[in-house]
Amino acid sequence: MIIEQHQINDFTTSVKQNMIICFGCFDLIHIGHISMFENLKNIVSTLIVAVANDEAVQKLKGVNRPIIPEEERSVMLDAVRYVDYVFIQRAGDVTTLKKKYNFNDKETIIWENCMYPLSLLTPKYVAISSDFVMTPAMKRFFSDENFQIIVVPYFDRQSTSKIVAKILNTDA
Repeated sequence: MIIEQHQINDFTTSVKQNMIICFGCFDLIHIGHISMFENLKNIVSTLIVAVANDEAVQKLKGVNRPIIPEEERSVMLDAVRYVDYVFIQRAGDVTTLKKKYNFNDKETIIWENCMYPLSLLTPKYVAISSDFVMTPAMKRFFSDENFQIIVVPYFDRQSTSKIVAKILNTDA
């Protein structure tokens, strides 16, 4: 089900105790994503996927991204049988979080688009890719909020970047 970010406040405490959230661009959905969703769904009953908005993807991946607009990515993710809820990440006001955790300006996009929704939802579990490097401020945030981190192995056989590179190197 596609929901708006503000609706994550509506989940009850009991539901939050058996849910996991994962964040990503999901620009081109591939087997690595599906495998991750299946594995996460085997851990908990409710899987929430937070889709990076177009502006954030462009800042993180470059001017030629995203390839697929955020609304379409959301619809495709909603069609995946392992995914229970999808929302598009909207940058939030992280002034209070900045004062508390003193993160640097380079991290702001992550805090606005990931930590902010987490501060609203407060699920028991948060999925993080094994290739994601957490800063000391992020580690303190996760510890303070008592999130259980589920480290998802990076699926190096396939990635959106590899798919894009293959397409660009192939004659049509």
